[in-house]
Amino acid sequence: MDLFAVAEGEVWLVFTDPLWNLVEPARKLPPGTDLLEVFLNELLRFHHLGWRVHGFSSNESAFCVTKEGRRGWRVALIREDPSLRYVSRGVGLAR
Repeated sequence: MDLFAVAEGEVWLVFTDPLWNLVEPARKLPPGTDLLEVFLNELLRFHHLGWRVHGFSSNESAFCVTKEGRRGWRVALIREDPSLRYVSRGVGLAR
């Protein structure tokens, strides 16, 4: 996904753990959203909340974070509806 473009079609912001369980509800971004702005705002949000940011990839439109012994999270922009993606994998929302 091109982070330097605006959203065309469906783009979702997802938060997953290492087992690909959703750990926060996914957010559907409206068409025309500045993807770079969303990505950088999320990265800074986690930084300001005390999470350690690592594993940044602009090619995958994703970064990873960890905090105080918690399993790491992966934050990513994806094009397909995550509810369909994770249902098809047999993975539900993390509780």
